[in-house]
Amino acid sequence: MAMNSRLTLYRWMPLILVGIMVLSSVSLISGTVSELNDGVYVENTDARQSPTEQLTEECDGITFEEMFTYTHGIFDVTINDDWKSADVWGFSWVNGSKAAEVRKDIDDLMTEIPGNDASNPLTPNAQGGDGQISTDERDALEEVGSACVERTVVRFGLNDILHREGSEWNNMSWVGETLLLSDQDIDCVWDAEGGNIDHCPITMVHEDDPTWEDGCDGKGDGDCQWVDVESERNFVLWVHGTTTFEKIDYNNFTLSINSTNMSSAKVKFTFPSTSPPIQLSETESQLNCENEWNDDGTIYTADCLSVTDYDKPTLSRMVNSGNNYQFETNFAYDFSKWPATDHNFFDFTTAEPEDNNPPEWTESAPAADADLNEENLVPIMDGYAEQIIFTSNQIYSWYYDDYSAPQMICTSEDGPIGEIDNNGNIVMIPFEELPPTNGDGQERTKRGISCQLVDGSEQTSGHIFFTIVEPLTLTTSITEITGDFLEFTVDPNEEGVGYVIGIIQEGVDFTETTSGTTGTSSEMISISEMNLLKPGSFMVSIAFSGNNVISKSYELDLGLSIPNTPPIIQITDYNWLDQDNDGIVDTYVLSGQVSDPDGEDVTLTITMNGGSAGTITVNGAEWTTAGIPFYAYDAGDYTIVIQACDASDVCNSVEKIVPNLYWAEAINDIDPDQLPTPSTDDAMPAPGFGIALAGIGIALFASRKREF
Repeated sequence: MAMNSRLTLYRWMPLILVGIMVLSSVSLISGTVSELNDGVYVENTDARQSPTEQLTEECDGITFEEMFTYTHGIFDVTINDDWKSADVWGFSWVNGSKAAEVRKDIDDLMTEIPGNDASNPLTPNAQGGDGQISTDERDALEEVGSACVERTVVRFGLNDILHREGSEWNNMSWVGETLLLSDQDIDCVWDAEGGNIDHCPITMVHEDDPTWEDGCDGKGDGDCQWVDVESERNFVLWVHGTTTFEKIDYNNFTLSINSTNMSSAKVKFTFPSTSPPIQLSETESQLNCENEWNDDGTIYTADCLSVTDYDKPTLSRMVNSGNNYQFETNFAYDFSKWPATDHNFFDFTTAEPEDNNPPEWTESAPAADADLNEENLVPIMDGYAEQIIFTSNQIYSWYYDDYSAPQMICTSEDGPIGEIDNNGNIVMIPFEELPPTNGDGQERTKRGISCQLVDGSEQTSGHIFFTIVEPLTLTTSITEITGDFLEFTVDPNEEGVGYVIGIIQEGVDFTETTSGTTGTSSEMISISEMNLLKPGSFMVSIAFSGNNVISKSYELDLGLSIPNTPPIIQITDYNWLDQDNDGIVDTYVLSGQVSDPDGEDVTLTITMNGGSAGTITVNGAEWTTAGIPFYAYDAGDYTIVIQACDASDVCNSVEKIVPNLYWAEAINDIDPDQLPTPSTDDAMPAPGFGIALAGIGIALFASRKREF
């Protein structure tokens, strides 16, 4: 940006506070030892500060939840093998009306920065309070946001002696040079797998936003873009970096989380492999309603009763092929109880219980009998693709043990059936990597497996038997759907499995579905009202259920799409105008009609000889161009093109070649015998003939040439 660095820091400071959302919800601070009290944090600071330090001091004690709102956050912490550092990802989604609220809050805050109030006539290039959020503002987030992140309020604490409040906590702190704070598309960032992410699009200001504009009215950099603060287009903010803390003894330690004001967040910790294994022993959540909030002399008190809960819901699982213990829990602060504080404590240990019993299947687990009449079917759609057959949540709900997190090991006559991924799910090995069961090369559509639970001391449960099966094959005879119905052919491979088939377009479920139960022969089924879908591709969803059927759902890409019909654009009228009433035509106006057979919004543009030629006003199906000032162009013929593009970026255009009559010579002496003769038959004159007559009439009207 074309400004000095200190002005940049102060100008964009409010945007930096948005990034604090990602941090403040996980409380990672650059102090040394802090005291975890009811909102009180004591830090050691240096009295001598650089200008940057003075600026970032403004972030001390700030949490995003105290300033803005967001939809949901996920904080993923992986403790490294040294037990004194961690890799941290923080994600926060801001959706719908909350996205507009955050954008407006940022814009309002920016007016408080000296020289950045757009309402002040002395600062015409200021962007604070101008009703827009620009790319200049979000760029500053990446430039200086990490400096503020390091100064935010602590929410995580560790201590390798099991304890509660009143003791010193070993808090995490950021390694500043590792920090990256951004709003780039997170899926693109994941796909980069740690590589270059410069190509990943930003989400706070995006060209797909209906309010997006290029140029920022000349207020920012040459490539500045912005959107309205009232935009409800979703965006994401994330932070990634390394944290450090004093090394702890993993055999017995407590994790503390201050979840006050965390509106909706999931926290996930993954620990290194240990022997003996780590397990969660106790939890304790303390809601303190005695806390007060002093806002410049105004005291706020909580209207609630303090309570301690020892049964906070958590989820434990083994991930990464069963080598790492992972702990997960959710937080949703009740703002009706503000300013009550909410502190949570999670005790971990490697100690084996006195009575270490083998793991057991819970009542929610599938039937344990190996009787063929009670076989448990695991429906899949493609045995030759890697896919999840059991989720970590399913395994957790089926498992009970007094020692260690659950693991479920499944095998078949071919050997291991799958691997445990980094989320604790069991991922099936594709059929093609295993020999056919019958030895003759026949394509297999099912596979029998046996599963048992294993605890940290390698004790096992009884077996449950499953059959992995492709219940049906789903096909269509066409890929482009032009009618109201989409027909499927269902070829059953397993009898008696219920299914529901639906449509998904752009991540949204279509309301129409069709359902059935597999039989012994093929059948045709259909989904109606396909004409309500937008042009473009769509997916097919299928969900399975039934007696002894493990409920599973899938999204299938069958290559289906709704074809797009281009917009219809017509020129119905055109006129030369004498704008300055000097007897010479100088301006040209066209009008016409436009429509889109698919019902999509249509955008019109006008060019002349390849260059922009003004604007077009649309009123319903009617359009009219702004007057084209031909007096500003040289003599000659010009090609005017009106282009209509629908929301799917499918375009159609019409064109008209127009001679510049502003520079026409006097033609009062034209010989009438030289005029075209109309056709002698009963048909109407061709359009080209009518246009020629109109052109001659205008030429007769333009009787002289203007000189400059």
